Amino acid sequence: SSGDARSSLSKALVVGQVALSLVLLIGAGLFTRTLRNLQNLETGFNHENLVTFGLNPRLDNYPNAQIKQLLQRLLERLEALPGAHSATLSQYPVLAGSPNHAPIFVQGQTPQSGEGNGALVNDVAANFLDTLQIPILRGRGLTLQDDERAPRVAVVNQTFARKYFGSENPLGKRIGLDSVKNSGQLEIVGVAQDAKYFQMRGAMPPTVYLPYFQEPASDPSFAVRTTGEPTAMIASIRQAVREIDGSLPISDFKTVRQQVESGWAQERLFATLSSFFGLLAVMLAAIGLYGV
Repeated sequence: SSGDARSSLSKALVVGQVALSLVLLIGAGLFTRTLRNLQNLETGFNHENLVTFGLNPRLDNYPNAQIKQLLQRLLERLEALPGAHSATLSQYPVLAGSPNHAPIFVQGQTPQSGEGNGALVNDVAANFLDTLQIPILRGRGLTLQDDERAPRVAVVNQTFARKYFGSENPLGKRIGLDSVKNSGQLEIVGVAQDAKYFQMRGAMPPTVYLPYFQEPASDPSFAVRTTGEPTAMIASIRQAVREIDGSLPISDFKTVRQQVESGWAQERLFATLSSFFGLLAVMLAAIGLYGV
């Protein structure tokens, strides 16, 4: 009778091992599928062959009046580099996870209540959407003529147009960012394709693009589209900035591909660990079956 008890206990342990290994394998499969879905997530812009870096000309005591000229010279120099397809800048870096959320007031509409009354706002150079390869679907994009002397304009994305104007044509509509009395300060001149370039997670946000040089200059983030491997361009970019001004502080060189992949680091770790322990459990269960 003691032999039968030991046999029953062994079988029960094997059953438990097999059950636990199945749970681990199913979990590993779910984590792996989640990771694959995230990697296949549509961003709305081309994040290949794109390198970004930050610059703070104010640290070098540049007055505001000279910052615009400095930044334009830098863009021209970067675009002239061998292997550079285009260069642009924006107030907030691509996929930095630090979006600027501002309240939105539409001229002729009663302000919506609640936290949903707003949009992500980014001041960008005229060629920002072209460099990220975000197409304009209606109207026009930003141009070099949209400077401090021109009427204030904005380009919005599809989600913004649907949220605030429904089926209406948003072109020519006026919006504001500060208060109801300033709801007519910006004219919508274009609608861009939806793109998640602030952060990958979450729903597609309403987004407003403003001309960078219509506002007082702030610390910019540059993005350079390359024709080859972007990391190979970093040394050339550093040298180009030094040629303009060797004392300018440069920071945060990253490829957008690296930023996209780092965004899934937690999911990749979970998928790897759960797969490892799932396979380990299967191996132990097989040894247990063989022993029984």
